[in-house]
Amino acid sequence: MIDNPLRDVTYELRTMSRSQILVRLCVVGPAVLTAVVLAVVADAGGAAVAGVVLAGLLAAALPHGPMPLVAILFVAGSWTAALDAVWHPAVLVVALSLLVMHTACALAATVPSAAPLPGGYWVLHGRRVGVVAAATTGLWGLAWVISGLTLPGGPAPPLLALTAVALGLAAHYALVTRRCPT
Repeated sequence: MIDNPLRDVTYELRTMSRSQILVRLCVVGPAVLTAVVLAVVADAGGAAVAGVVLAGLLAAALPHGPMPLVAILFVAGSWTAALDAVWHPAVLVVALSLLVMHTACALAATVPSAAPLPGGYWVLHGRRVGVVAAATTGLWGLAWVISGLTLPGGPAPPLLALTAVALGLAAHYALVTRRCPT
């Protein structure tokens, strides 16, 4: 028997549980928000706006494959091409939308579409998204403040600080993942 992927997708979409519908809406919602922000702030063309919404719809319908990555890359590329201002507040809105979109795609892909999501998933991933959103907002604000400063030494001090942070994270990862000899 020949496998028909389109039939499989339509079957999944028809038999989704309520929690899966909510998770898939959490994929489409940020895409629509990004499209609205893209149209209003960046004055992007209709093709880019429609493309962002279509990418969100496809990512919601096909969260198991490469479509979420394609959608996120398309959104990021459209945003980068449409807006020149790096520190515009709408950049933070789009970054947080991508965070929610990515998390919702991951949640939708972890559980079969007909099965309800366990209640603990919402709390666990809600906390994680909240922590990452708070860190993103704080670091974005810090970077915005630092961008207005003129530091002596050109780009060398920030690059050295970034290198120190990367080395610290690598050392932490090595220590945390080190296996104890048995």
